[in-house]
Amino acid sequence: MDQLKLLIIEDDADQRDLIRETLEDHFGRGTVSAVDSRKAALVQDLASFDLILTDYNLPDACGMDLLDELCTRCNTPVIMVTGENVGRIAVEAIKRGATDYVVKVGDYLFTIPLVIEKNLTVANVKRENERLRRELEATLGELKSKNLQLENSLKTVQQMAATDPLTGLYNRRHFGRVLEQLFSEAQRYETDLSCVMIDVDGYKQINDKHGHQTGDQLLIIAAKVISANLRKMDVAARYGGDEFVILLPHADTVEGTAVAQ
Repeated sequence: MDQLKLLIIEDDADQRDLIRETLEDHFGRGTVSAVDSRKAALVQDLASFDLILTDYNLPDACGMDLLDELCTRCNTPVIMVTGENVGRIAVEAIKRGATDYVVKVGDYLFTIPLVIEKNLTVANVKRENERLRRELEATLGELKSKNLQLENSLKTVQQMAATDPLTGLYNRRHFGRVLEQLFSEAQRYETDLSCVMIDVDGYKQINDKHGHQTGDQLLIIAAKVISANLRKMDVAARYGGDEFVILLPHADTVEGTAVAQ
């Protein structure tokens, strides 16, 4: 486990030494670094400290202004330490980001280690909660991605199961399901539904003379021609061999004949 690192910002040399001695007696030698001004504090690697104690009165800054800078530069807990026993200052310090407030009166040196321990515990809990939150977000993100992949895979499988692999049109089985649905809707709402059957003239002779690859290309071209002449609501399928079928919702006999031509 890494050694605890505390930073004291205190311009009074005697107070600084007393606080350092008290804290090192409690937390161990080498745990405390101490500076005497804002300027000296801001050149430190603030994020490397586990906790910062800053005095309210500094020779080159107000403690509140330094508190703002510290909170901007790092997430390290900051405790305000001051000789001014004024409740307003304590409230303002907490509002501006301090995690706690210590007044230099009475036996405050004996209470500082306890205040630090309390704030370190709170900070550790917050860090652990943040770590768990990030892990949870990452896990949820992975689950969302996997669910999306699964949905896409399922859609692909469903599409493959409903599609003729050569022409890309619906296959006969899926056409049967769509026919049932559209026929039921046409009956329920008393609307027209036309069905056009198409086959390719001389397809067997083409296959016999030029081979199945040429025949397949002919079917692919026929499917593209059919698809290009459909409305969005129309449904086309390869019925079998060189046979195609088209369903035309809301189309009467005249419209169906026009599509067939």
